[in-house]
Amino acid sequence: MPRWIVIGVVLLSPVTAQYQSNAASLTPEKPCPQSVQYWLELPPTRWPVESLRLGGQRYGMELLLRLLGSEARQPQAYLRQQLAAAKLSLASGAEPSAIAATVAEADQMLQRFATREQMLALGDALETCVSLRESSEAYTRYRRYTPGCR
Repeated sequence: MPRWIVIGVVLLSPVTAQYQSNAASLTPEKPCPQSVQYWLELPPTRWPVESLRLGGQRYGMELLLRLLGSEARQPQAYLRQQLAAAKLSLASGAEPSAIAATVAEADQMLQRFATREQMLALGDALETCVSLRESSEAYTRYRRYTPGCR
């Protein structure tokens, strides 16, 4: 009885190879950065963390809810609100690369003296551009930092 040896060769066309290399480079979707209002409306039981450290001070869920729900009339309160929203977004998996330095700066600013203008500018960088400054676009309102986020 004859024995057969089968040797197979698979050739991939350039189109197939291109498709495979593109598929490997796709990155998974990340959650979008969310606003203060989003986190305030989301039940805290669905938050990614139970507490946050803002400017060296620990805030549990109850304090965070009060902070997020308060009218931030003072620059320091405004900065804390925006920092809390940014950190909750980061904890949920939002892209950190564009905002990490701003978050670190906000934490440091809350631990030392800063002018009203500095706090408002940093809060704006975390939330939205309400003035005509050339600051970075909002992290939580404008989602260009997390293209294709869900």
